[in-house]
Amino acid sequence: MATWISAAGQIRSLAKAVSTAFAASALTEEEKNPPRIEITDLAWQAPPLIVPQMLGGAPVHAYLDVPVPLNEARIMEFWRDTLDQMWNTPSRLLRRGTLATLGTHMPKLKVGQRALRFAVPAGYPQLLEESAGAMFSLELAHACATSLPIQELVEDEDNYYVKVFGNIVGIKDGRIATDSPWDYDVTGQVTDLMLMPRGASDYTPRYDQITALRSVLYVHRRRFPKNFEALDAALQGLRLLTLGAGHCPPLVQEMYRAPLDIGQVRIHERYLRDAVETTLDESISDRAKLVVLHNALVPDIITNAAFKHNIFSGAQYPFTLAAGKLEQIESWLRQQYQERIPAEMQQLKGPK
Repeated sequence: MATWISAAGQIRSLAKAVSTAFAASALTEEEKNPPRIEITDLAWQAPPLIVPQMLGGAPVHAYLDVPVPLNEARIMEFWRDTLDQMWNTPSRLLRRGTLATLGTHMPKLKVGQRALRFAVPAGYPQLLEESAGAMFSLELAHACATSLPIQELVEDEDNYYVKVFGNIVGIKDGRIATDSPWDYDVTGQVTDLMLMPRGASDYTPRYDQITALRSVLYVHRRRFPKNFEALDAALQGLRLLTLGAGHCPPLVQEMYRAPLDIGQVRIHERYLRDAVETTLDESISDRAKLVVLHNALVPDIITNAAFKHNIFSGAQYPFTLAAGKLEQIESWLRQQYQERIPAEMQQLKGPK
C-alpha cells in the first residue's frame, strides 16, 4: 500500500516533473513563454488509470496513484450507491464538480483528488455512455489497490478486480462484479479501458498557466518526441488536482526553479555518460579506466564510499579486473544514469 500524500504534496511532485521536462527541452525562453495562449480549445479529460509513459524517471501514473481515504466498511455501499445514481439520476450525479456520493463516503478527500481519482462519467448530464459503470468500477478497484491492504489483484483482458476485506471489487469476467443495473460486457476490453483517457471531455476555454503550457506542448509537439504523451497526461492531471483553485502556484514556482537545476543535471548527464563510455573503451586498460572513473565521478557525482561500494574497493587498481566485474560496473553506472537523468535529457545509447 502506498504512503499517504496530501493534495498539495501531490501537486508539487507533479508540477516539479512537468517543469523539469520543459526546462530540459530544446525550446527557447520565447517559445516557452509566448505573448498569448495559441490553443485554448483543447479537450481536457481525466488521465488513464495506467499511464506508462515516463516523466522524471517514473511512469506518470506513479504521480497520480496516491492512496485515498477509503472507508473499507463502506466500499460496497459507495460502489452500489454510485452505480445506481449513474443509472437512475445521472443529472444529479455531481456536486462541486465531482461525484456527489464522495461527499458522504470520502468527506476527507480534497476536491481535486476526488476529480482525479473518479472522473465525471462520459455523457453527463444526459444519458451516460454504456461503458460508464464499468469505468467507474475500474476506478474504484484501482483506488482500492493503491489505498488498502488487498488480498488479491487479478488483471488481464477480461478482469481487473481486487479482493479486499472478503469482497471482490472491479470487473470480473467482463462484468461489474456486484449487483447493479449496468450490464455492459467489457470482455477483452479491460486493458484498453485502463489505458484510455477517462470520462467526459471538457472543451471550456481557459487562460492560465496549465493551459498555457499545454498549448506550448501542442504548438511544439515535434520538439517533445520522448515525452509528449507523458506531459499531456500530467498537465491534464494537474488541471483536475487544482479543481476549484483556478491556478497552480507550485507549477509557476517550479517553472522558475527548474532551469536553475537543469544546468547541474546536464553536468551529471555528461559525466555519467562519459563514465559508461569509458567502461566500453577497449583502447585503455582496466586500471586506466578505474583512474578515469574515480577522477570523473568523485566527489561531484558520487561519494568516495559509493565508488568503493559499487565500482572498486581495493587499495590498488589491478591492470585487469576479474571476469564480469567491468560489466557489473557498466550496469551500475547505467542504472544511475537512468535514475538520475530525466528521459528527455538522456543521450546515452543502450548496451551493445
